[in-house]
Amino acid sequence: RDAAETSGTLGIQCDTLESAPLAEALADALSPLHTQPASLIEDAGERVRGVLRAAAADLRKALLICTAPRTALMVGAHGCDARAERAFAPLSDVDPIDVAAFARLRNGWKPVGSLGPDGVVIPEHLVDPPDDPAPAILSRLSDPGASVASVVAEGFERTLVTHLADQLYRSEARREAPPGVALTQKALGRARRMPLLHLFRDDG
Repeated sequence: RDAAETSGTLGIQCDTLESAPLAEALADALSPLHTQPASLIEDAGERVRGVLRAAAADLRKALLICTAPRTALMVGAHGCDARAERAFAPLSDVDPIDVAAFARLRNGWKPVGSLGPDGVVIPEHLVDPPDDPAPAILSRLSDPGASVASVVAEGFERTLVTHLADQLYRSEARREAPPGVALTQKALGRARRMPLLHLFRDDG
């Protein structure tokens, strides 16, 4: 519904593809190998949606856009088809809080010469910044010189900080993320992996 509303406001074509039957078929095929049906169905659904998006982009000769913000890409929670060679992530270096700020700015102001109508173009209920502390923790962990101890000292729960730090150290998720635009000096992707090849882990 949000996609249809936003695309209608912006004058963008919106196609609806049914993914549920494909996800259920994939989950059924993999069920003998999996012991947690609920998580299997969720994972199958995300994979099917990624494949459908990539296939639709190929058929239209279009660029597949990944809308995941920086912190989601940092831990592999971007929901984008990693094998889509022409995918692009314009928000790859923008934190969720800043994404919300940009959305509020655009809803209240249209730059001269920009596309789209005046007024609200992004549904208001999507503009509120997330209550989840994970984006704030990941943003701090990626700061130059930051440590688990320094982030915990700001009042965040140690267990969550160490868990996210461990996810951040793992390079595979970022290696599969689509490319984007560098807007800050915070290292992401290969630039962050290279100094960590000695396998040092900061446990606080």
